[in-house]
Amino acid sequence: MSECETISRRKALSLGLAALFSLAATPTLLTVSEAEAQQPAPAPTPGTTPPTDTTRGSERRQERRLERRRRRQARRAGRRDRRRARRAARRDRRRARRAARRDRRQDRRAARRDRREDRREDRRERRDQRREDRRN
Repeated sequence: MSECETISRRKALSLGLAALFSLAATPTLLTVSEAEAQQPAPAPTPGTTPPTDTTRGSERRQERRLERRRRRQARRAGRRDRRRARRAARRDRRRARRAARRDRRQDRRAARRDRREDRREDRRERRDQRREDRRN
């Protein structure tokens, strides 16, 4: 036998199985009626278009835009919250400074008042002392 004519057992078996499969598959494919085989594709409902590459691309683009908008809003909300916190902290510090100033001012005024009263009392005592000295 020549080299071209020799077929291995494996090749022969695979050819036989392929032929057997093709014979078995042919009748099952032919049992489908022609009416079923030639049904038209369902018409798209009004207002909706079947998804194509462009609509899927535009949907992805729309999703990216929506996600960017959400991130932007989150950044803005964060900035707004931080700004409010800064302003509230400033307001609290300002109130504390003003209260401390007011307290110091009141303390100074009270001290002045006490010194004035002490001086007046000293004057009265000296005046009374002088009057008593004159009487004696």
